[in-house]
Amino acid sequence: MEFSKFVKRLDHIFKISLAESWDNVGLLIQPSSPITIKRIFLTNDLTEPVLNEAISNGANFIISYHPPVFRPFKRLTQNSAKERIIVKCIENKIAVYSPHTALDAVAGGLNDWLLSPFDWKHKRPLNGTKLTETLSTVAALKNRALREYCIENNVAPLNS
Repeated sequence: MEFSKFVKRLDHIFKISLAESWDNVGLLIQPSSPITIKRIFLTNDLTEPVLNEAISNGANFIISYHPPVFRPFKRLTQNSAKERIIVKCIENKIAVYSPHTALDAVAGGLNDWLLSPFDWKHKRPLNGTKLTETLSTVAALKNRALREYCIENNVAPLNS
């Protein structure tokens, strides 16, 4: 697939505009020359072993839930894992994309997935935004035993 079209498609799917202002989301590393996406590698965290696995499997596009680039770098050396990961991605012409808090907030995203095993009456956003566009969701659980467990363990669900 053509690179820029794929990135635009990901931005649309993950609704990057929903990400928190402090977050670093979207395309984080872009190879200098135009590339055609051959193999996509998905991960929760881009670590050195994960990157090595992606390289050995021929991936040239990595989607990492957590952004491997979060704070600005003053230098790119071999002194830290984060720096080595960035350098190795660039050397191997691997693009890196992170949806992070946008994936939390999007309808059908991480918040909805986390709620899916529970029997809940209703849910609402914690921060007052539209229900389909919220980083934090509060749900009222139907199951009384689970509600009591949550309260006893200081993870109380919404009581209304």
